[in-house]
Amino acid sequence: KGLVTYGTDRPIGFELCADEPGSCRYADAQLSGSQVKLTVPAGMTPTRVRYLWADSPPVTLFDSSGAPPGPFELRLQ
Repeated sequence: KGLVTYGTDRPIGFELCADEPGSCRYADAQLSGSQVKLTVPAGMTPTRVRYLWADSPPVTLFDSSGAPPGPFELRLQ
């Protein structure tokens, strides 16, 4: 049934990262049904995406039952 945000109009807490240490940058995210679409910052070639990868991050993204996703890191191909 899709995803929803509470407290803001977009999900926050997504980061795009390159292979180099310290390369992670917060990414602008938008909901599209059951997908989250991220905008890649100019000049960046991300190799990983991560979500809620911080101490006490604000959670704004939930599924239709009200459950939030847990933190994760995924390798991009």
